[in-house]
Amino acid sequence: MNLVYTQGGNILLGRIAKNKEIILSVFLILLSLGYFYSATTIKTISKSLINAQFVPKILGVGLLILSIAEFIDNLRKQPTEKSTTCENANDPSERFQIFIRIIITLASMAIYITLLRPVGFLLMTCIYMFVQISILNPAKKLDIFKTLAFSVVFSVVIYFLFVHVFKIMLPRGILSF
Repeated sequence: MNLVYTQGGNILLGRIAKNKEIILSVFLILLSLGYFYSATTIKTISKSLINAQFVPKILGVGLLILSIAEFIDNLRKQPTEKSTTCENANDPSERFQIFIRIIITLASMAIYITLLRPVGFLLMTCIYMFVQISILNPAKKLDIFKTLAFSVVFSVVIYFLFVHVFKIMLPRGILSF
């Protein structure tokens, strides 16, 4: 996540962007620690390792590891005159496209959450993964068959893991298996 926009030799702008990334990384570290602490306060019925706290704790640890890696990566990077990761970041049409992708992502999340119970986890997760990958990839680089295959395999693996390994029920919806 290198958002250093240094064009025309403006190193100061690059340093400001780098400091913002470091501050964001520190915020994410603190957020993940708070999330992990919140996960430990979830009331559980069983004393087994896999309980209601299990998945939130794993997510908290994962977020913490990624946040620390991002922090270290941001400390190592030095802004240079040629670092233009987002060359068109100041272009209004590029900003508008990014804004539209964000709106579509939020709308697809809302639709996913709304339809999760009636339609079911497996089918909705397949659809959501396909839509989200399509939103995040440029149309000319999108391989529909690979995206569809990944969406189906990911959804089936997660469903199997939660239902059969962790014994956590997920919404079945219109599919009755």
